[in-house]
Amino acid sequence: MIRNLCFLFKLMPKLASLILCLALSGCYQEAPEDEIVTGSKAKLNVVTRSASGTALQYPLTVYAFDEKGNKKAEKVVKNESESVNLALTQGNYHITALAGYDGFEMPSKVSSSAQLSSKGNNVSSSQLSMGQADVVVKGESKTNIQMALQVASVEMSLEGLPNEVTAVSVSIAKQFSAVSLDGKFDTAENSVIDCKKENGVWKTGKIYLLPGAADVTVFSIVTTTDSGTATYGYTYNSPLKAGFPYVLNGEFSEGFTFSGTIEWGEWNDEVCLNFGFGPGISESGGTGEDAETETLVVTEFPEACSLWNGHVVALVENKTEKEADILLLSLTEWTKVNSAVSDSPNEAAELAEAYSEYEYSGWRIPTQDEAKALWNNYSMEKDLGIINSLLESASGDILTAQEKEKNVRYLCSGGTKTFTLGTTSSITNAGKTVKYRLRLVKKIHLTK
Repeated sequence: MIRNLCFLFKLMPKLASLILCLALSGCYQEAPEDEIVTGSKAKLNVVTRSASGTALQYPLTVYAFDEKGNKKAEKVVKNESESVNLALTQGNYHITALAGYDGFEMPSKVSSSAQLSSKGNNVSSSQLSMGQADVVVKGESKTNIQMALQVASVEMSLEGLPNEVTAVSVSIAKQFSAVSLDGKFDTAENSVIDCKKENGVWKTGKIYLLPGAADVTVFSIVTTTDSGTATYGYTYNSPLKAGFPYVLNGEFSEGFTFSGTIEWGEWNDEVCLNFGFGPGISESGGTGEDAETETLVVTEFPEACSLWNGHVVALVENKTEKEADILLLSLTEWTKVNSAVSDSPNEAAELAEAYSEYEYSGWRIPTQDEAKALWNNYSMEKDLGIINSLLESASGDILTAQEKEKNVRYLCSGGTKTFTLGTTSSITNAGKTVKYRLRLVKKIHLTK
């Protein structure tokens, strides 16, 4: 009996070690790569939604970058039923959500400054969208990310080409060819699209491009016959913008016609451009910002910051010896107007639709570029007093730069953004509950 007890005491250290090893192996489970953390643990829940209210694209990849731009977590979400939880150490992070990237070249090493680039010929077959957020992660945190389209879509149809044409391509100058994971566009290149002939009409089909890198967009149509190639040009006086579908219809002839429309929305409504092309024709079209840009024949062009037929001319653009575009500023100003992201998103657009000034209707909310131009010409630092004197002489409402030493904000970009005429130039996203001022504009094309 004593001998047996002594044997058991000798075995106890070994038995205890064996039991401990079994217990540890039973409790250990390897964590997924994106949930391995060190230091103070925290969890970030990422909620993504579409800017347009349409269904999100999948797969969707979410990245977390630290303050130095290094990737600290990555999660691929295959469908809407999967939650996005990132295990991180406590700290500050930049979160990027990415979808529709299968038509782009992904970076070999991921960081916040790493770039996605368009595949061959600077075009893509997919609708790239991206969302960004800067967050402070401590304990259990949550962030909401709004996904926004990063590309424009383009479809072109070319009619009336001679039967001897054997091939057609379209070059678009210049479009960005890369975008970083923190949302910065880079590198301007031409996009080249080959056309296919369908029932006598040469078509590009629908392709996707990163936004335009220049103030204008030049379309070069290259036709090939047995005797060689010929190139015809068409210039659209605006960059192609992300979130807009552009439909271009070209008619090969000796003459030239053009019309263009934009209505703000998401995807945004189609921008339809009809144009003629042929020998000796190299024409340009409008910006597409007006529902209907009117053309008038005049003997002289008005100057900027002047009265013209009772209207205030704010800007004169694209001026040549024979043509010019003038931007009229409405005499009326509205206050406490809801933005396009508020619970009354159509208020500003409805005010524009209903407004008329003497003989002109068709007024609209200024674009972002026009808002910048207004600040450059008529801010507190520029000639605000001069244009206000002009407005008063026309019995109009004056522009307001500040109230109680704070910059007053006006709606622009379809009511989704705001600008100021105060001490600093800044374009910011409009808020949901804040109300803003509204001043309308109208563009007219003049010819001598």
